[in-house]
Amino acid sequence: MALANRGAGRHTARDVLLSPLLAVLAVVAPAHRVDVVIHGEDEAMPQWIARLREQVERDGRSLAITRSGAIDLAAALATPRPDDAQLAQIWLELAPDGALEILVVDGPRARALLREVPAPAGLDEAAREAVATIAASAIEAIAAGEPVGRAHDELEAEVAAAGAAAPTTSPASDPTTSPSLPTPPRPRAAAGPTVASTPTATRSRLPTAARVRAALELGWRAQAWQADAPALQHGPIAALAIVAAVPRLSPGAVVSGQFRLPAHVRDAGLDARLLGGAVRALATIEPSVARRVRLRARAGFGVDLLHVAVSGIDRPATARTRTLPIFALGFGTAAYVSARVALAVDASLELDLVDTKLVLLGQHRTIFDPWRPRPGLGFTVQWDVVAPP
Repeated sequence: MALANRGAGRHTARDVLLSPLLAVLAVVAPAHRVDVVIHGEDEAMPQWIARLREQVERDGRSLAITRSGAIDLAAALATPRPDDAQLAQIWLELAPDGALEILVVDGPRARALLREVPAPAGLDEAAREAVATIAASAIEAIAAGEPVGRAHDELEAEVAAAGAAAPTTSPASDPTTSPSLPTPPRPRAAAGPTVASTPTATRSRLPTAARVRAALELGWRAQAWQADAPALQHGPIAALAIVAAVPRLSPGAVVSGQFRLPAHVRDAGLDARLLGGAVRALATIEPSVARRVRLRARAGFGVDLLHVAVSGIDRPATARTRTLPIFALGFGTAAYVSARVALAVDASLELDLVDTKLVLLGQHRTIFDPWRPRPGLGFTVQWDVVAPP
C-alpha cells in the first residue's frame, strides 16, 4: 500500500490566519469521520459496505471509503492522523487464501485492534456480519472513550518485527528485481493512504487474541415449587460463562451456583425447615440479534442440595441433607448498557429427576410434595471480565 505526503511544506498566509480558528473548532467539534481502506475483490463487497454503513453511520458519524492495493500493516500503523475530524481508521483486506484481516486504529493513534476472520467462502453472510460487528463495536468503544485492542506502539512494534522476519517477494515479470534482495522500506507520510500502484506490499500476519468472552453474572432467581406454602424457592445466584466469540450461535458453557433462602412447611404440629442451594453446569448458545442485544439458550444438568430439619411437639428434632439430580432448560436475553455490562433476564424450566417428596415416616403422611417440573425466572447483571477487543 503506497502512502503519499500531500502538500508537504506548503504554507500560505491564509493557512497562517486560519490555523488558530481551526484549532478552536477541532476542540469544540467532536471527531466524526471513519476512514475505511479496502483491498480485495469480492462480488459481495457492496453488500458488506452497506452493512458497515448501517452499523457505523449513526450519531452523526460518516464513512469515507477508499480502495487500495495490498495492505501493509506496518505502513498502516505508521500513518499519522490526517485531521482532527477523523474518529478512527479501518483497514480491511480480503486475502486470496480466504481470510479477512481487519485493522482498526483510533484517531489519536493510542490504541489499535487487529483481527483475522476466516472466510473460505469469501464475503458470505457470516463473514460480513462478523467483520461489520467487529468494526462497529470498536467504533462504538472509541466514540465512548473506552480502550480498544492493544497499545498502538506495542502492536506497531510487533507488526514491524513480524514483517522483518517474513520473506519478501517481488513480481516475477520484473527482470531487474532479484528475489534475494530485500524490498526497500516504505516512506512514512503525513496524509491518508492512497491507491497503490502494485499489490506487492508485504502483509505481516499476527496471531489474534483468543476469540472468547468470559462473563461473570450476579443476580436473583426464583423458582415455583408448589401451589401451597412455600410456593417459591429463591435467593442470590452467581454464574461464570465462557462463550466463543464467533458469528451466529456463539456456543459456550456456564457454571452457576445459588443459595436459597430458608422456608418453612408447617403441618399438624410439625415444623420442617428447608434450606439449600443449587449447582448447574449448562451448555449455552448466545446469538446476537442486534448491536447490543444477545439471546441465550441454555441446557444441562445439576444438583439441588436440600437440607430438611423437622421438629415437633411429640417427636425429637431430626435433620437430613439430600442431593437431588436436576435437568435444566433456560431461555433469555441480555441487553448491553455499556461495552462490557449487560442486564439479563432468563426464564427456566427444571425437572426433578427423582420426584422429591417429604414424607413423615411411620405415619406415611406427605407434608411437602413440590412439582416435578418447576418454572423459574432470574434477573442478573452480566460483566464481561474478558472480551474480544
